[in-house]
Amino acid sequence: MMGYASSAQASDDIFELWVNPSIEADIGRGRAELETGHRFRDGRDDTHYVRLWYGQPIGSDVTLAGGIEQRFTGRVEERRLLQQLGYRSGVFRGRTRIEQRFVEGDANMGVRLRQRIGVSVPVGRSGKLALIANAEGFVTLRATTALGQTGLTGLRTVIGVDYTLNDRLGVGLGYLRAQDFRRGAVDRVGHAPLLSIAWSI
Repeated sequence: MMGYASSAQASDDIFELWVNPSIEADIGRGRAELETGHRFRDGRDDTHYVRLWYGQPIGSDVTLAGGIEQRFTGRVEERRLLQQLGYRSGVFRGRTRIEQRFVEGDANMGVRLRQRIGVSVPVGRSGKLALIANAEGFVTLRATTALGQTGLTGLRTVIGVDYTLNDRLGVGLGYLRAQDFRRGAVDRVGHAPLLSIAWSI
């Protein structure tokens, strides 16, 4: 579905496809992950990124991680520094992420808080299949431009399934809705099937 805007619209909606392959490995007391993302959009610039993470447990159900990211949206280049706290309790999952953003052509270092909460509910006795659902809010603390928007600037929701094929390979399939809240303009909304592939070495 092609996106278009009009004064009568509440949002500018388009179709997207998101693919997220990643590879993980135990290193020392922690775990390293090379994560990639490919977001193909109908009527907007595609996004491609690569992230390198390293995280260590700081409790039985809490992990502290840091990372770096290189991203391209169309021809615009962006680099990010990432700090993240992940936590879980029973079926509940959460993460708190801080990002420092450096966008090509923008004068400021942007700072953004991302807060995700959700659930992962096992299905069946094997524990290999799980139903997942989560919501993530994006709060821009400092925009990358002087007149950029701050406050709550986005909301991302996901519903789907994760399946563990074996000790080394897992896949996920879901539906993702990504909404950008825009001051003085209609919101941008993307609707995407989401395919994730996680390989552990």
